Amino acid sequence: MATGKRGRPEKAAGGPAAGAQEDAAGPGPGSSSTTSGVVALHRSRMFDWKPSAVVAIAPCPGASLFAVGYECGSLELWDMHQLVCTQTVAGPSLELTSVAWARDTFNNSWRTFAAYLDGTVAEVVWRQAVVAHAVDSYGGVVWALAASPQSAVKPGFAHVLAAACDDGSVRLFGCEGGEPGLVFERVLARLQGRLLCCAWHAGGTALVVAGTSGNIHVLDAVTGHEQLRITAASTAVRPVTVWRVLSLPDGTLVSGDSDGATQMWDSRFGTLLQRFPQHRADVLALAALTGGLAAAAAAQHRADVLALAALEDGSSVFAAGVDSQWRVAGPGGRGG
Repeated sequence: MATGKRGRPEKAAGGPAAGAQEDAAGPGPGSSSTTSGVVALHRSRMFDWKPSAVVAIAPCPGASLFAVGYECGSLELWDMHQLVCTQTVAGPSLELTSVAWARDTFNNSWRTFAAYLDGTVAEVVWRQAVVAHAVDSYGGVVWALAASPQSAVKPGFAHVLAAACDDGSVRLFGCEGGEPGLVFERVLARLQGRLLCCAWHAGGTALVVAGTSGNIHVLDAVTGHEQLRITAASTAVRPVTVWRVLSLPDGTLVSGDSDGATQMWDSRFGTLLQRFPQHRADVLALAALTGGLAAAAAAQHRADVLALAALEDGSSVFAAGVDSQWRVAGPGGRGG
């Protein structure tokens, strides 16, 4: 008997040995024989997984904690020094729009509140991992929440949160000491267009709001009277939408708009101090750095950055957005 490669006997084509080998191997591709073959099947499912965008980052004034709000309605509590998530809360199946902290004057603890697309504002109870005690804004969607400065909260009085609403109204809510949820106090003012952002002056005596009208309004926090109106557009031909406003401790106002510009304004006279048109897309996030001596801005580019936050000492800036990934910039501008 002749031998082939590796010492195996060669078999004549069509012989009995060839037929036996074919039966043992089972039916091959295109073969209709199923007498002795075993066919292994593998079933798999493919999911089109899409991460939920980070739409809000709110630093806790009393600790190195950040509350992170996702578009899907869930929230996370992060320790920003250790860069670890310490708590996760599965919120309602509603789109989240804003997150803010308020101080409970009864026990001096810090409480978290979140606004949703259905126009409600609810409290995030971290210990129970639930979102509860929702109240209606009666002004449509609350696009932004801002808590008054801690220094402006009088002993025994509620910590006030301002809500920029879809109907153009600025509504005030109070965080009563020892009471769950928020209590609606009053409508501070009604303005033209949809309000998308708000920020308090350092002393808590004035409130800055802006939105689709392209104007920045400085309102008296007590009477609601308009103290100043600034037109953010560089030309009257092209109106802009102001997405974010920021009030620095020295009184400087910072705005980010749909023209891709970050602008700094004198809050006393409304004059333009500086204009940075470097962004080629909408400026969607602002954050104060180094105790309010500088500001950081992020815009809508390849990976949309929707939220910015900075440590109190300004040593690091945290950014997140559509891809739900965190990016950390240090003193040298390095990312992480």
